[in-house]
Amino acid sequence: MASISNKVAPKATDIISRQENTKLVLKSADPENEPTYSTSKGYNCDAIDVILGVDKQNSPETTEMNNNTDKSRERNSERKAFMAVLLSSKATKIAIGVGVVIVVVIVVMAVGLGLGLGGNGEKRHCPCEQICYKHRNYYTCSCEDGYTLETDGKSCVVLTTPEEPYCLCEQICDWIGDNYTCSCLDGHSLDDDEIHCVDNTTTEIPQSTMQSTLTTLTPQPYVITTATTLPLTVALWTTFSKTTTPKTSSLASGGTELMSTMTRFGITGEFVTTKEFASPVSEQWGSTTITSCPCEQVCDRIDSDWVCACHIGYELTENQVNCADIDECETDNGGCEQNCTNTIGSYYCFCQEGMIVQEDGLSCNYDYDEVLRKSLLFYEAQRSGVLPDNNRILWRGDSAVNDATPDGKDLSGGYYDAGDHLKLGLPMAYSATVLAWGFIQFEDAYEAAGEVDHMLENLRWFADYFKKCHTQEHEFYAHVGSVNGDHGYWGRAEDMTMDRPAYKVDEDNPGSDVVGGTAAALAAIAFVFKDRDAGYSETLLYHARELFLFADDFREKYSTSIPEAAKVYDSSGYIDEIIWAACWLYKATNETFYLNRAIVLYNNTPFNRPYSFGWNDVTVGYRLMLLYLTGDTNLYKSGITTKFLSEWLPGGSMPYTPKGLVFRDKWGSLRYATAAAFIALVTAEAGVRTPAYRDWAKSQIHYVLGDTGRSFVVGYGVNPPVQPHHRGSSCPNRPAACSTPYLSLAAPNPQVLYGALVGGPDETDHYRDMRQDYFANEVTLDYNAGFQSAVAGLRHLQLIGVL
Repeated sequence: MASISNKVAPKATDIISRQENTKLVLKSADPENEPTYSTSKGYNCDAIDVILGVDKQNSPETTEMNNNTDKSRERNSERKAFMAVLLSSKATKIAIGVGVVIVVVIVVMAVGLGLGLGGNGEKRHCPCEQICYKHRNYYTCSCEDGYTLETDGKSCVVLTTPEEPYCLCEQICDWIGDNYTCSCLDGHSLDDDEIHCVDNTTTEIPQSTMQSTLTTLTPQPYVITTATTLPLTVALWTTFSKTTTPKTSSLASGGTELMSTMTRFGITGEFVTTKEFASPVSEQWGSTTITSCPCEQVCDRIDSDWVCACHIGYELTENQVNCADIDECETDNGGCEQNCTNTIGSYYCFCQEGMIVQEDGLSCNYDYDEVLRKSLLFYEAQRSGVLPDNNRILWRGDSAVNDATPDGKDLSGGYYDAGDHLKLGLPMAYSATVLAWGFIQFEDAYEAAGEVDHMLENLRWFADYFKKCHTQEHEFYAHVGSVNGDHGYWGRAEDMTMDRPAYKVDEDNPGSDVVGGTAAALAAIAFVFKDRDAGYSETLLYHARELFLFADDFREKYSTSIPEAAKVYDSSGYIDEIIWAACWLYKATNETFYLNRAIVLYNNTPFNRPYSFGWNDVTVGYRLMLLYLTGDTNLYKSGITTKFLSEWLPGGSMPYTPKGLVFRDKWGSLRYATAAAFIALVTAEAGVRTPAYRDWAKSQIHYVLGDTGRSFVVGYGVNPPVQPHHRGSSCPNRPAACSTPYLSLAAPNPQVLYGALVGGPDETDHYRDMRQDYFANEVTLDYNAGFQSAVAGLRHLQLIGVL
């Protein structure tokens, strides 16, 4: 198959017409009613300014013009003579009046001589060699393509080192690096100057048969219609072969239109022409010399014989002249990892839903950007309070706008915890901190997905609510809603009418876990906004500092102080959240008090093995933070590896499902695996067991995204869940009523809860997509937090080229 060069040729007009004389032709008038002129080649050369009767000697404009022209070539004697005549006849012109006839005569004379009349009555001309741009009182010069302006600001010389080198050959350029040699078309030979070509053909084709002959030379597929004027002879700009394949559209009066032909894979140059038709063919040429090629697509000349070839994606038929499409998908699926589709002259690979073709054009990987986008949509679907004007969840509206403390302080806003409408401080604080951590660690992933702004809105929505809940120095509202009342209602958040009591912790009834967790969240979000909104960041730190001291000085589990909270999120301890908060405050403030406090508390805490990384236990999280903050890998590594990750990786104590999911518990099995995967990815970034932890994290996230043949993310990938345990999502469009029957409706949720991670399968990989099964289909803030941050970690690895 012939190989076609993709070097871009210079335009034929750039080569052919450089030596033509410039002739001024009246075009139009500018907004100031000054005659404007252009060359016959279309260059801007507003060279005439017709104003009479102004004294030249005292004109500042003339002074500037004279300064500009002092360095130009000397005017020729005819122009000087003309100027003298005009000046000497000033009195006469005034005597006979400034009439229309005189003006027209002077303009015509000026045009003919290439001169202008200055504002003082003296003739003014453009000093530029090629292109003029007239300003009010002066000219600036420029040059045609292939030329550059000399230091005198007026003259032009051939550009010898442009970015794309120009070729001066009359017909064909053969490039070797930045150098070239000239050659000629068949029937021509190189002249002694080694640039021009001499016609020495003997075969003539009359004009009457020229149309059919040119059509024979036309390649039909994939024609890019870039029209130029048909030359007498044509050569495709190519390194390897000479190709005469013009597409002729007509032989109309004034010339023939030539369409530059290119294949889809590699021909990107234009035709180089040797001479343009300036008039109808019959008038100028009579008969035209053409060597005929029988090939359908590409012709190669070997001695006196034509050898045909085809463009990429085609193959020669039995007659060795025509070309037929190759079905690449028939052979080894075209090299595609998943799916292959043949097209005329080509083929392409495509992937299953939720995956995208990679840069090699063959392999597939999950679309992490899409996952990040949809996970953020899930959080927007969970918003409570007055929704912003840019709300993207069309089936959501304002809700719970009257949430308040008993004494009337506003508690609207925040996020609903799950498929219900409770607002719960401990899991909400954990979710906010882990999301902020993932953004801090892998911000490039959000930039690549175009989701930085949405992520910042997400974090601000958390922080604004936490500020409202911190009503006094030692008072924090940690729980809004009645568990029994809320769980007894199946309907939209917008339609709620039940009482929504608010519960607080204070000095008498402390809640070190929820208060410490919120201090950590505010500090992490403050760090995110530190260089984006310094004032907002300082406000968050003010609350975080007070909350940290409140948590550390007044200790108790919040679920002990708020029995209502124990019905849904019963805490097992609080020291982990206090250390967690101290770590994040040190990162946000760089104040050693917080780091020292975290280390003291760490040294006095049992060195145990955490059950998981989640809302109830952030131990492995603060250990990893201490490793980062101190840089002491030896001291803190074992608390992350030996005491946690080693047990979760294959060979540890944790069981696995047959298809490869690490299995901690059947209620929300995926939240455990994905949160641990996030810890593994952040640990790997610190240089600890990097390949092993990255590979394992990828295996767990890919299980979620579809490696088992189905997705566990609503609205994403192949066979995603359609019945998440979520009240608002299960309801039809308003104003239709929604109540308990929709809980058991055997149909997909009318509203797609995009991006929500469902609970997941059991220990045998069995999963039942049924709304009533909240073990497998519940969706929550904390489920998505670890998952989303882990996905951001994998996208980061893609971006740095290690995945």
